[in-house]
Amino acid sequence: MSWKAVACLLAVALSGAPARAEKCPNMMILLDRSGSMDGYKWQTAVEAINGFTSGREAVMRFGLFLFPSPSDGNCGSGLWKVRCDFYNAEAIADALEHTRPGGMTPTADALAAASRTSDMTDASRRRFIILLTDGDPTCPDENAIDDNVDLAVRNLDSLLADGIKTFVIGFGQSASPARLNRLAAAGGAARVGTRCTDPYNPGATVPCQYYEANDKASLSAAFDAIATIAQGELQGNSCDDSCYSNRCPEGMKCVQDLHFYLAGSHTLNLGKCVDDPCARTVCEAEQFCREGACVNACLKPCPSGTICEDGACVADPCSKGGCSGCATACAKYLVCLDGRCVDDPCRHLSCPPRAGYCYRGSCYASTEDPDPGTSEDPLAPPKRGCTCGGSSSAALAALVLGVLLVRRRRCG
Repeated sequence: MSWKAVACLLAVALSGAPARAEKCPNMMILLDRSGSMDGYKWQTAVEAINGFTSGREAVMRFGLFLFPSPSDGNCGSGLWKVRCDFYNAEAIADALEHTRPGGMTPTADALAAASRTSDMTDASRRRFIILLTDGDPTCPDENAIDDNVDLAVRNLDSLLADGIKTFVIGFGQSASPARLNRLAAAGGAARVGTRCTDPYNPGATVPCQYYEANDKASLSAAFDAIATIAQGELQGNSCDDSCYSNRCPEGMKCVQDLHFYLAGSHTLNLGKCVDDPCARTVCEAEQFCREGACVNACLKPCPSGTICEDGACVADPCSKGGCSGCATACAKYLVCLDGRCVDDPCRHLSCPPRAGYCYRGSCYASTEDPDPGTSEDPLAPPKRGCTCGGSSSAALAALVLGVLLVRRRRCG
């Protein structure tokens, strides 16, 4: 293989072999906007929330629920302001900017209302609520605080029974630690072995199961700790909403489906499941199926400077610098092929044993044993699915250097 061909192969926009992963979690911020949150507390909460969401919006689906709702008197159950999705930091910041505190604290009703949203009924993914409040529940009866807490605990129990954990942050020192502890324990995400400020005895501390915050630094630290725990729920794995990772039902395959965020500045390829015509096609032993048609494989290695194309050896377009690059980096799971970002043409092919390699959508034989895994040699020709695509010479040099210095490559 020529050095030009090697360079062209290294310029591929790698699709990455999809590993099995969970869908990314829904993280709803249930924010107390009661009158006692006005001023410093509100400003601090807004700044901390904006910092929290902006740093994680690509991997966590944030949403926002504010309580009480201003149009329902002092005890309205709240408003679902932003639905959980990726890249929601800007939408959440905008909602907070146009909100002012007021009313009482209907914690129980807010939890019940949040539980009915589609964000929290989506059992296909993990779901979390972050309850940020600065006081005891004062609704439905401000003269029966403990009864209000009992109702909130029952609603938290119901959420937990549905698989939804609730993290409780006590902001400021207006709420009773004992009552916050009850909420935290019922939410299923209680802290262990921690102590918080005792608002009734200056300088003293009490055991606490909730997250205590009194300023932006401590509130940001609470958010960070919660995010770490939520990530730990994935057992160290990354999350991925795409069907490439979560698989399609039998008889279907995952193909590209691009979702654009923030006026197109961010793109996610979540994929969509479509019927796989090859699921119902049986080919001869030395053929493979592509889009429902049986195609011949190259049963002998092709000469240098050529590649296999539908059973015949043809000139390699990469051997003489003939690759057309893509104007921008391809989205995850896509490869650059002839100047376009497309699904890896080898991803869904099942090559016959005598031609166990795949390149540009054709199966071919090699002098090597077929190897669908990694290649220790960074200059080794790609196997199974890597495609030819180029870019500018600067990008090419950077990619070659990255391949050489970072880690071995995998071809899907």
